[in-house]
Amino acid sequence: MKSNFFITRSLFTKRFFLLLITIVLMAGLLSGCSSKTKQKTKTTEENTGTESTELTPQEDPNKILQPQEEEEGKESDTVIAPNTVHDPDESSDNSSDTTNNSGNGSQPASDTNPTATPKPVVDPETEPNETPELDEETANDMIPLFDSLILAACEYGDNAFDPASPDYVWTAIYLAMVNYVEEGQNGVYYTDDYMYKIVPANLVLEYASGMFSGMKKLPAVPDSQKSSTSYLADQNAYQFASSDRGASYTVITGITPENNGTYLVDTSLRTHSDESTYVVHGNYTFRVKPNPGVETGVSHLFPFAVTELVTVSGQ
Repeated sequence: MKSNFFITRSLFTKRFFLLLITIVLMAGLLSGCSSKTKQKTKTTEENTGTESTELTPQEDPNKILQPQEEEEGKESDTVIAPNTVHDPDESSDNSSDTTNNSGNGSQPASDTNPTATPKPVVDPETEPNETPELDEETANDMIPLFDSLILAACEYGDNAFDPASPDYVWTAIYLAMVNYVEEGQNGVYYTDDYMYKIVPANLVLEYASGMFSGMKKLPAVPDSQKSSTSYLADQNAYQFASSDRGASYTVITGITPENNGTYLVDTSLRTHSDESTYVVHGNYTFRVKPNPGVETGVSHLFPFAVTELVTVSGQ
């Protein structure tokens, strides 16, 4: 009986040790697995950390472009800031320079500073000479003036160029209106019976300022002229009795420039005796100069105006 007890105890002890060894082995295996799992997790974290480092915001393409676009927008706002330079050419040049600077990413040119002192539009030292030149075409445009002055002079005397005489002035104006101003020009029209031509006062003054340099205002129509010329206050226009032009005509025979910017214009009053010959009724030399009425807005048609009748010959 005692022997069986020891045998049973011995078997129990062996099983206990086997179980204990098994637990130890299992614990070792579990410990090894845990260590490998931790090592694998650490490696994964390190790899993940490396990848995270490669994708930092500084190297993210989307995050790099956005700040640059914002900065470029700020530079663009600076470039187009208004400035106080009023010279169009200069503004155009500055705009071109500013655009180039913007494209290079540099700061705007210093002359685009809004506080810069405006420069003069025209440099007096380089201002071009704007004195008009009396060429053949411009002189021919003045034939209505020369012809009207000559015909008026023929009526009042060969040397009767007299801007101070209302009779002479209105005779010359009348001849210019009835012989050269056309219907439809600047509001010119005829009455229904074609007995009178109606000419706006501003157009009458344009011709008068070309025939008599410096004239800024039309004199009153004298009583001696009221049968052919009258003022229509309700229309601010003048009424001229219709008339037929005779057979005579005026041509320009020469243009001579003078040292002071004036010109001598030689003219000739003629009539045709047949198709190939003509008769000279007189040669008239006028002095002309740039029309002061152009600057004051009185005249737009004639860049030159007559100052005097210099000589008469060949009658």
